[in-house]
Amino acid sequence: MLVPFFGFVVSLAIALLLASAVIRLDRKLRSVRGATIAFVVSAFVGAAAYGRTYGALFADESYMLRTGSAVIGLFAGLLVSAALAGWLGARGFAVVRARYQRVP
Repeated sequence: MLVPFFGFVVSLAIALLLASAVIRLDRKLRSVRGATIAFVVSAFVGAAAYGRTYGALFADESYMLRTGSAVIGLFAGLLVSAALAGWLGARGFAVVRARYQRVP
C-alpha cells in the first residue's frame, strides 16, 4: 500500500520538474497561471496512454516486459511522452485562457 503512494509521489516530483523546465523555456507559458497544473495533469494522462499502448505492443500475455531493452524503452518513452503531453496541455490551457480573458 505504501509503495504505490511513493511511486505516485516520485512521478509527481518528476512531472513538476519537467513542468518548471518547460515553462521556463516557453515564453508564452511564463505568465500564465495554472499552466503548471495543466502540465502535470496532461503529463499524467499522456504517460498513462503511452504506458497502455507500449504494454499492448511489447508486453507478453501476462502484461510483463521480459527484456531489459523493453523496460528501458518504456521508461524513456514515458519521460518523452509525459513532457510532450504536458507541454501540449499547458499550451492548450494558455490558448483557451487567453481567448476567454479578452473582453470584446
